[in-house]
Amino acid sequence: MYFPRFAFVHIASMPLSNQLNCTESQAIHIIQLLCGPTLSGGNKFLEHMQKLIDWSAFAILFKDIHGDPLGAPGYPPIAMFKISLLQQWYGLSDPAAEEAIADRLSFRRFCGFPLDQKTPDHMSIWRFATGWSNWGFRTGSWPS
Repeated sequence: MYFPRFAFVHIASMPLSNQLNCTESQAIHIIQLLCGPTLSGGNKFLEHMQKLIDWSAFAILFKDIHGDPLGAPGYPPIAMFKISLLQQWYGLSDPAAEEAIADRLSFRRFCGFPLDQKTPDHMSIWRFATGWSNWGFRTGSWPS
């Protein structure tokens, strides 16, 4: 069967929600299901760490950490802490962590960032790491 080339260009330029005949949020949910750890292969180490660690204990520890009240809403502290762990485990600088979290599905999933959510930039990552001692934690307790 022959399809004119312009037909493919037209379909590819349509929003995914139109192609799937659904709302944009439904389309994003479908993509997340298709990119889940079962179908995408995932990252066994991160999946294991996600199950192994009681993250609610860290949520309690970070409950008093909030973004600057004058700026845009901050990222969840537990997600920022997970980024710091990824930096330790994978030897990532702040700019490299920014790029990896935006690019790698397993990193997004581990940190809890949906595909339609913006991820932290390297300055946000740096500010979280340097703010550690300002929040009352010993400087030596932060992974470096």
